[in-house]
Order: sequence, then C-alpha cells, then structure tokens
Amino acid sequence: MATQQQRATALTLRRTFQASRERVFRAWTSPEEMKRWKGPGDRTTPIVEVDLRVGGAYRVHMRTPSFGNLQALPALLEGTLIADSIASLGSMDFVLGDTDR
Repeated sequence: MATQQQRATALTLRRTFQASRERVFRAWTSPEEMKRWKGPGDRTTPIVEVDLRVGGAYRVHMRTPSFGNLQALPALLEGTLIADSIASLGSMDFVLGDTDR
C-alpha cells in the first residue's frame, strides 16, 4: 500500500491572465515573485519556500498586519483595573492565531 508521500498528487488551475506563460509560471514558482503578490487583503507573505523537484515542498507563510491580534484584548481584560491588566499581560505568553512567533 502506498504511503501518503508516495501517492501521486495533481493540481490543475485554469485561469486566463494578460501575461505570458513564463511570467505566470514564475509568479507561482519564484519565492521572491510570490512574496510580491501572494496573500489576501492586507496580509503579507514573509516566507515562501518552493522546491519543484519530485517530492519537493511548497510552503507559504502569511502574516496579518501588526497588532492584528489586539482585537482579543477587550475580552481578555474585561472588568480589570489598568494596573491589574498590565500585571496580567506582563505575565502571559500569548499564542494567538495569525501571529508569527
């Protein structure tokens, strides 16, 4: 029985671009090119790794704008005094979604 890595994987994308085939290929396979366009909305793409060899890897790390995780603070600090909030925040190690560590 084939393992997950041994199974053949196919990806087919169809779309018309006003660009040459070479330019579109480079946009999807060049890490530096992908950093320029990849990422929905205001997200950035600081890390792109592309290994086009058979069995290679394709890794894209997107990041939300700075302080995007601060939307959780009102819920975390509800009902606390400012001094208590500062002490609490200083003692915590937050791990929030979309936050690069």
